[in-house]
Amino acid sequence: FFNQAKTDKEKHFYYAQLVKASPRSRLHKMESAQLRIFKEWYHSAILEMVTLKNFNPAPEWVARHLMGKVTPQQAAESLRLLTELGLLVKTANGYRQQNTLLTTDDEVRDMMVKLYHQQMLRLTEGIINELPAEGRDVSAVTFPIKRKDFPALKKHLQLMRKELLDFSADAGNAEDVVQVNIQLFPLTRGM
Repeated sequence: FFNQAKTDKEKHFYYAQLVKASPRSRLHKMESAQLRIFKEWYHSAILEMVTLKNFNPAPEWVARHLMGKVTPQQAAESLRLLTELGLLVKTANGYRQQNTLLTTDDEVRDMMVKLYHQQMLRLTEGIINELPAEGRDVSAVTFPIKRKDFPALKKHLQLMRKELLDFSADAGNAEDVVQVNIQLFPLTRGM
């Protein structure tokens, strides 16, 4: 019904129904103070790493498994920050996530989130050269649309981003942490 809706009002209604009916409705919205994790890209990666099957909380292990892109000191500081913000809880054998499915508002304008996205774009740029094609997927599509359809396309991508969480493995069963970036922006204006 969402895809077939003719008006924005109908699309918003069916979008809300999809979110409510989905297992993703267990999403926990991050508090504004917790957005500090987006100052550096690796905080969100480390937050997810604690759910890996063979996770080791030693900062040296964390740094090594983040493809050598962080130092052990950065990993230790990140674990401290994630705990301080209430996103991780210290346990006898390491850490566990306080809430497994976190999200921000769809339209976050916080400077930290903007920095995070910029860092992820730079990281993606490097990955294109470092990883063979079978270890990554970087693709794009360019197509014309009606300007009035742009908000609906945005909502569709926001829903898809939440649907990707269905691929999340249960804590202790995951073997890797992945990043999916989705960009949408106009290439033309005023035609």
